[in-house]
Amino acid sequence: MPARIRPLPSFWFEPNLWIDGCWVTAPDVLEVVNPATGQMLSEVALAGEAETISAIEGAQRAGRDWASRSAADRGEILARAAQLLSERRDVFACLLSAEQGKPYHQAAGEVDYAASFLRWYGEEARRLKGQVLPHPEVGREFIVESFPIGVAGLITPWNF
Repeated sequence: MPARIRPLPSFWFEPNLWIDGCWVTAPDVLEVVNPATGQMLSEVALAGEAETISAIEGAQRAGRDWASRSAADRGEILARAAQLLSERRDVFACLLSAEQGKPYHQAAGEVDYAASFLRWYGEEARRLKGQVLPHPEVGREFIVESFPIGVAGLITPWNF
């Protein structure tokens, strides 16, 4: 029996950039097309140099606020993000399937996997603690602490 084709939810995305807590009009956009049908799903924003610099500066400001929060607060935020992602599993899975041509069940697995990372790190945030380690010299010790260190820029593959 052939697999049942899931109906595609209606997607609508404003092709703007979220920078420093505000929506910013993008200097350019790119069409996202369903590879199976050729139907345009949406347009996505493309950032230029100025927008990239502004985003980095905004992320640095947000990072200072994030670092000032307690580990329990950070854990709660990540747990809530996992919950919201899981609640919207079907919508995200349909979108992944439509934009990549990925089978729905694999796309749903990706959503579950992403939510599991948020849950895991939300719990790990609660367990952050320092360690006292021995030093080679008598009467001294190392103190090891974990804390946010700053903005990371990542270019990740998207090549299903």
